[in-house]
Amino acid sequence: MMQEVADLANVDRAALWHLLCASEEEVICIREETKAEVCSMAKEKAVLVQKLSDAEATNSRLKGF
Repeated sequence: MMQEVADLANVDRAALWHLLCASEEEVICIREETKAEVCSMAKEKAVLVQKLSDAEATNSRLKGF
């Protein structure tokens, strides 16, 4: 009887261990995806800031006429 309980507990432990590993892998993938998205957004921001700067410079130049 005790051996059966111990065996079941061991099976449960192994199943939980596999769930934990799968969850950790998912978290790692999500972090990597998030890093990639942040990097992409930073590049987009740089492009937009440059476009805004160019537009402001053009606007200032045109106001001078």
